[in-house]
Amino acid sequence: MIDHVMLSGMLSVIVLACFGVSAASAALPPAEALKALPSFDKWIAHPPLDLPFATAHPQGLIKIGSSFFLTTVDQSKEAGAIIRFQLSGDGAVSEILRTELKEGNRYHPGGMDLNPNSGKIWLPLAEYQRNSWSSLLEIDPDTLKFRKLTEMKDHIGTVVYDAPANIARLINWGTNGTYSVPLAVGGDCPPRLPKLPRGPGQTSGGYEYQDCKFIGSSMAICSGVRGLLFMNGVLDVIQFDDAHAPDGKVPFEIVRRVPVPSVERNGKSKPLTMNPMAYETVADAFGKPMLRLHFIPHDAPRSALYTYDVPLDVSAQ
Repeated sequence: MIDHVMLSGMLSVIVLACFGVSAASAALPPAEALKALPSFDKWIAHPPLDLPFATAHPQGLIKIGSSFFLTTVDQSKEAGAIIRFQLSGDGAVSEILRTELKEGNRYHPGGMDLNPNSGKIWLPLAEYQRNSWSSLLEIDPDTLKFRKLTEMKDHIGTVVYDAPANIARLINWGTNGTYSVPLAVGGDCPPRLPKLPRGPGQTSGGYEYQDCKFIGSSMAICSGVRGLLFMNGVLDVIQFDDAHAPDGKVPFEIVRRVPVPSVERNGKSKPLTMNPMAYETVADAFGKPMLRLHFIPHDAPRSALYTYDVPLDVSAQ
């Protein structure tokens, strides 16, 4: 198990005027406790729930209130989508709303995060190839209507919205190019970001992140897979070091890595952290905080929601 790995991948920085941001208002888990996240054998599993709607190839997942939001891509149809679904008290899963995500030849949505100031979802929409173009979208969770904030020359796979630092962290396909984008208060995003230099390849053991979420203290939690057939998975907690950013490049560090197993569904095995991952903070029977993690590792028609409760050591705070 690797608990503490320094990445050589650097974050290129560009200042842009974007929508006003302030301190985060959403409830976050105890960030320091996540550095001591327990191993997988300590996680408490819920029964997996079948998703009774078309999911194609799932990409990103987030939970806002009682609703889940899932991004998917269908390469054969050259179409992406975001799906809002909910769970009933008896565990039944229902699709509530679906919107196609496509801008010309950009139809590959990625991992997403919440802007806690606006209550809107931020996610990338890219061409289905490496080193291509991406749009950064803002999506209204009530209507799933979206607008483009900006675009850049790279295939961005996931976004982390670091509200306290006023920074959007953008991680590309392959996790060998990661950008830290300061957000100015007020104004609009420029229609296109200038070409940004990419840092050297990351050294996190070859794991690629597809879905990451901000968890406080310049940290994010990320689902990762590696290998030719992506049969190895990890859940990483990473921390950005804006204080030591030579030439405006911000390094990040893995502060906790938890290897996870593969799960089998109808004869198909996938790492649990294959693409979509969401979290929420809940309390156990004694009022102690736990991290509830959600994953959707399988493509249609095998897609199911896997949920685990992870105890947190609050003494690590």
